[in-house]
Amino acid sequence: MNLLEAKNLDVYKALLRTFSDFTDQCPGTGMGNVYRQLLELGLKCVPKDKKALAILEHVLSAKSTTARVQALSNTSFGSLPIVVRPVYKDKNRKVTAFYSKNDKIYSNVVDLLSFEGGTGSWTDEKGTKVTLLDLT
Repeated sequence: MNLLEAKNLDVYKALLRTFSDFTDQCPGTGMGNVYRQLLELGLKCVPKDKKALAILEHVLSAKSTTARVQALSNTSFGSLPIVVRPVYKDKNRKVTAFYSKNDKIYSNVVDLLSFEGGTGSWTDEKGTKVTLLDLT
């Protein structure tokens, strides 16, 4: 559990650095609001799920600040590399999972962050919980 909490904190720090740098480089884009929410909510906005943290770590590993913000904002789970993609088995095929929280179903990386509270889970397109495959 301590390892997961440390990873959670590392992702949170990377998010703070990314949005702080981006708002300094590109003021007036609206990302300052995201940065303020991250500061106010603290670790509550970061998921506790191992796969979600791995996805965020992957996206935040981009070299430039703008690339990290772009990847956070516009990447869908289906376009992630297979090693971090959330995949479950549906009959005889492997399918990309969705992330559900607060009775809504999401398919983008940015939706892993929780600014309205609540935790999420991996589901199929109908919202039924699924067990992810480990493809590493």
